[in-house]
Amino acid sequence: MSHPEQNSPAATQESQALAERIGQWLARMPFAQHLGIRFEGAAPGFGRCAMTIADEHLNMVGIAHGGVVFALADTTFGVACNSDGRVAVALSAHIAFHAPTRVGETLIAEAHRVSQSRHTGHYRVDVTNAEGRAIAQFTGVAYRREDAVEKWMEEAGPQQSE
Repeated sequence: MSHPEQNSPAATQESQALAERIGQWLARMPFAQHLGIRFEGAAPGFGRCAMTIADEHLNMVGIAHGGVVFALADTTFGVACNSDGRVAVALSAHIAFHAPTRVGETLIAEAHRVSQSRHTGHYRVDVTNAEGRAIAQFTGVAYRREDAVEKWMEEAGPQQSE
């Protein structure tokens, strides 16, 4: 799959490989694993994750709980905003829900960088089902710290960073 971020001159093979390693590392966090969030790809400024809705993800009226959809979008936002190697943490996040989703449906979240400055980045995450129907749209602003994600990966140890 080709993404505009991957085709830009800035997306060298090295930066692409780093983005993939960071995305894989972030998707292994216990909360994402608990929900069944799967990492599907990353490039500088881009992230893609997916999950399949299960019974434990439902609210009391039989549709996916909004917090589950938000967690998928937020995890994907985290992949995208950390993908260039600098630690980034959320400053704000907003989600608008467009359609319900039920057990067995696969949700796909794609995060794209909208703009970036030295200290902040703005991102949009589109959540769709496997057929492409819009489920939700998330927007987030990240604060870009000076420390490197790779430092955190090294400190986590080989079981968390490989």
